[in-house]
Amino acid sequence: MCLVTSPSSISRIAGARTQEAASLSLSLLSPEDVLRAAVMALASATGAERVTLGLPTSTNNTYANSGDGRHKTSKYLVWRNSEAWTMRASWGSRPAIAHPVVIGLAIPGPKRMDSDNAVKPYFDAMQDARVLEDDKHVIGHVVWWCGSREALGFAAIAPVGEA
Repeated sequence: MCLVTSPSSISRIAGARTQEAASLSLSLLSPEDVLRAAVMALASATGAERVTLGLPTSTNNTYANSGDGRHKTSKYLVWRNSEAWTMRASWGSRPAIAHPVVIGLAIPGPKRMDSDNAVKPYFDAMQDARVLEDDKHVIGHVVWWCGSREALGFAAIAPVGEA
């Protein structure tokens, strides 16, 4: 028999059991369900903000080479401007985030590119839309491809530490 006398011991044991239960629960989910749960958890975190996402573009479409060197393609610039307007409309008049955040991306449409290739263009558009002051504040991200082209995409932006 174990006698627990201090509140910190009780908390440590309760925390270990909660973590064990959460680990067991996650092990019963498919990898896609784990990603969906992670994005939704970020969306419901204290202080979390949301912004609407349109269909993604890839960093593979971002730059082209010419006689003048490397430059952003017109296709990418049109996408980025359109995406920034979509984000700005859903963000409203809130000030740009200027503190560390973790972002969960629920990307609409079928997965047709590397996830990492979709992330940077979205973060750049968030900067253009003044959702993020600078994407250097993003200390981590989770990507979940949420299905059809008709699905509503969003970014859940959760503060880290003291915001």
